[in-house]
Amino acid sequence: MAMFCGAAEAMAAVRERDERISLFLSWYGEQPPSEGVLGTVRPQYFNPEHRFLSKESVAYWPARDVLVSCWTVDDADRRAELLAWGADAIISNDVNGVVKSCGERT
Repeated sequence: MAMFCGAAEAMAAVRERDERISLFLSWYGEQPPSEGVLGTVRPQYFNPEHRFLSKESVAYWPARDVLVSCWTVDDADRRAELLAWGADAIISNDVNGVVKSCGERT
């Protein structure tokens, strides 16, 4: 299975080539992507920088059938908070910490 992560324009180009590819729509800001961007990209994951996520914003995406990923979470307390809110995936430089955090989640 191929998975791609990146900005809206790049992900739209990938989506145009193949409907089956899983896309992580990277996002830079507090406001969510427009309906036009979401309709064009059709991401499986909304993927903002973690500091732009809140409990409410994480809860917003499941009703849209979109999972939540975020980057780059190296702080264990922040990871725990995001996981408690329901984040589906976390990108981090701390591989051992993420494995430990995810193991505690199950």
